Amino acid sequence: MLDVRNPLTVSLGGSPLDDMGFEYLKNEAVMNSASVIKEANTEFGKLFGRKYGNGLVEEFYCDGAEAVLVTMGSMSGNAKIAVEELRAEGKPVGLVRIRSFRPFPKDDFIQLAKKVKVIAVVDRSVSRGLGEGPCFYRD
Repeated sequence: MLDVRNPLTVSLGGSPLDDMGFEYLKNEAVMNSASVIKEANTEFGKLFGRKYGNGLVEEFYCDGAEAVLVTMGSMSGNAKIAVEELRAEGKPVGLVRIRSFRPFPKDDFIQLAKKVKVIAVVDRSVSRGLGEGPCFYRD
């Protein structure tokens, strides 16, 4: 029973080493979830007749694109309209919508970078300590 006169801390682990081991296992689970996400996306497609890319990213007008806009979340709908309008004008642009942020689909972006000249990332949030949005990477 909680008692405000006798505060206490309850931990999942018995020692700091146990907690670090648990953090390691959580990270491994996230890193290994990509295949589960892809599988669930495929199953969803079979059940409902539509799927969203490979579950990690969804490409839109990327075939033949020289420049690709990268978005995630609610701004992707507006970005799709913009890409459709630019394509109607004959401009070779596409869109990649990030569907799963963790694990980050870095392999998909490595492959994308081999096919296009420009990747533009639109990110409305700021990741504390990074100074940029969580999808931004500067080498």
